[in-house]
Amino acid sequence: RASAIPDLFAPFPESDISSHLTDWFNETTSMVVRIVTEKDMTKHKQQSELLVWHDVFSLKVSKTACLDDIKARVSSSLGIPPERQRYWTWSRRRNRTIRPYIPISKSDEKKLFLVNLAKNAAELKLFLEVSKAPNEIRQSEEDNMTIPIFTPIDEK
Repeated sequence: RASAIPDLFAPFPESDISSHLTDWFNETTSMVVRIVTEKDMTKHKQQSELLVWHDVFSLKVSKTACLDDIKARVSSSLGIPPERQRYWTWSRRRNRTIRPYIPISKSDEKKLFLVNLAKNAAELKLFLEVSKAPNEIRQSEEDNMTIPIFTPIDEK
């Protein structure tokens, strides 16, 4: 029996894996991220909804990707530099409308995985705020920090 261990753990070709298992694995390890911009909201004219979700920019990414990975892909696809991108989560209101709710803080961008934002859903919806210049990015209150400046006085 010990002599059969190398045969049991031998690699097998991908062609031996059933297609439905491959599809299932890809669906459970990846997700669709729908990114809405102000342009998407202004071009939609219906009164009942803010926008049409199937018309917005979308990416298929790994669930373990960080927001920095999304910024890089959006930068290459839409041409918006990462330092000018700020993402917001969406909130469903009592009147059954959906609106941008809370911006994702700078500190969370590097450590927050998309699966945490989506709460194990297969799709994540984000709003992309684009600043005019890198120094125009507004910061939330938790990102603002007052640092006292200490200047020593020369004593003689």
